[in-house]
Amino acid sequence: DALRQKYMARGSQYLLYLLVDGLVDYCLPILDKESQNIESVEERIFGSDAREVVREISLVRRNLINFRSIIHPQMSIISILEHKDWEFLRGDLEVYWGNISDHIGKIWDRLQDLKEVIEGLGDTVDSLSSHRLSEVMKYLAVIAISFGSIEALSGLYGMNLSLPLADSPYAFLFIIGAMTLVVGGMILYFRRAGWL
Repeated sequence: DALRQKYMARGSQYLLYLLVDGLVDYCLPILDKESQNIESVEERIFGSDAREVVREISLVRRNLINFRSIIHPQMSIISILEHKDWEFLRGDLEVYWGNISDHIGKIWDRLQDLKEVIEGLGDTVDSLSSHRLSEVMKYLAVIAISFGSIEALSGLYGMNLSLPLADSPYAFLFIIGAMTLVVGGMILYFRRAGWL
């Protein structure tokens, strides 16, 4: 009887307000959880496991999109309940609906902030991936150039032409030494150029 008095004494409009208020308040822990997920992604974004970070960003982004699609229509509904007198909702509840409207507005603003943060993190991950890819391509280019010069030198001495030192018993050692010097010179050049 005390519960009925507590919830039904002011009529059905107050009961509706309590139900909606409880549902809106339930959104706050969900927002807190999404904020924690974003903080977790921020802490690990510069780690080596980029694939897992991208997956987590996608999950958080999906959750925020779903949450926004639920909250956005509720804003207009609560606004209508706040400003319009309905025959089945008699009573002076504008202050209560105004409170819920404020809560929904704050939830929406926070969702907007979280959306911007997760999009920024996504852009950061894309930039990091591009940077890592360019680093790998740079090393591959150095290796390709080094092996290309070795291949050119060995190709020259593999021809049936009379080249300097071709008839020498030390020709093999000379060619190996020349290849080592060429590769060493290229590595030194690339290191000074800042590629390595």
